[in-house]
Amino acid sequence: FFSPSRTCVVFNAIFFLMVRSTPFKSYERLYHEHIHARSATIGSGVEVAPSEILGAGEGLFAQRPFKKGALITGVDGNLISYKEADELKAKGQHTHIRTLIRQHLCVNGLKVHPAPEGRGGGTYANDGRGNPDFPNNAEFHTINILDGTLPLCFLRATADIEPGDEILTSYGRQYWQLHDEMFESAAKRARLL
Repeated sequence: FFSPSRTCVVFNAIFFLMVRSTPFKSYERLYHEHIHARSATIGSGVEVAPSEILGAGEGLFAQRPFKKGALITGVDGNLISYKEADELKAKGQHTHIRTLIRQHLCVNGLKVHPAPEGRGGGTYANDGRGNPDFPNNAEFHTINILDGTLPLCFLRATADIEPGDEILTSYGRQYWQLHDEMFESAAKRARLL
């Protein structure tokens, strides 16, 4: 009766109704409480400082060791709908959005200056992008809690990380394609001036 795709559609529909019936700020509060309880936060395990990657701005650094496979820190920010994420993408304001539930829910990653202590620092991690001097040592990782109804996004160590190491993760092919398109578009506009 249920195929995998039909089961996924039914789950997403039930989840969407549950979220709509739960005050959204309460759901967002639960998200923040759980990521902060399960991983390091800025000032307590990780810190934000100038990146070692030229031109990258600020980066995320370990204040304590993290073993391979450990959750490092959460991707903190505001929960937004998939539609809101698409609207930000159309405006070119989407650089720190992670999808939590496809077609339904995303986290618009926190990227403010100065970095607020006590919050998850996942969005401050840069991408070494194939540079052998800056190998990526973390990955984005989503876990589901509360019987699968609350997805949480973290950085997870893909190698042992020592205090003082910069935490680096892949942004993915799609991010860099959009980044390059935006850069080329800006360069063309500058040449026309």
